Amino acid sequence: MGAAASRRRALRSEAMSSVAAKVRAARAFGEYLSQSHPENSNGADDVPIRTWFPKENLFSFQTATTTMQAVFRGYAERKRRKRENDSASVIQRNFRKHLRMVGSRRVKAQTFAERRERSFSRSWSDPTPMKADTSHDSRDSSDLQSSHCTLDEVCEDLDWDTEKGLEAVACDAEGFLPPKVMLISSKVPKAEYIPTIIRRDDPSIIPILY
Repeated sequence: MGAAASRRRALRSEAMSSVAAKVRAARAFGEYLSQSHPENSNGADDVPIRTWFPKENLFSFQTATTTMQAVFRGYAERKRRKRENDSASVIQRNFRKHLRMVGSRRVKAQTFAERRERSFSRSWSDPTPMKADTSHDSRDSSDLQSSHCTLDEVCEDLDWDTEKGLEAVACDAEGFLPPKVMLISSKVPKAEYIPTIIRRDDPSIIPILY
């Protein structure tokens, strides 16, 4: 009886030590993830970390397994969320680039036509128009210096308003072709050559590799 009891105590202590080792491994794995990916550990938009570590009196095989699963699920969910945000930002950036390209082509064509019309409407014998020489007094110069900061802010607003106007004009025009987004999986053979072929056949398609 004494040998059997001592053997049971030895097996119980060995099981407890193995469970404690597993919990320590899970804790070390969680600390490694938080140190190797600090950008995902804190943030208002990130998914909260679903990791918890049991106290000393809760050592068991089930708690160790649950801890490791919670650590891995939180890490996988943050990775998936980051991948979705990156894909959405790529699509938005390519769409804005397409709008700017279409709008700039249309504006360049209009300005070229107007400049050509003005150049042919003037006779070759007419003198070249000269800019009028404007003289500024001290009062005007002081006014310009005082309003320098305000002009910088207004210029930024004008640039943004101009860009929005170009996008609106490009979208409302008759010949506007809305872009078509094509998602290409990396599992497709020779996927890196597909965007070149697509752009050559139809420039309005925006290929995105994922």
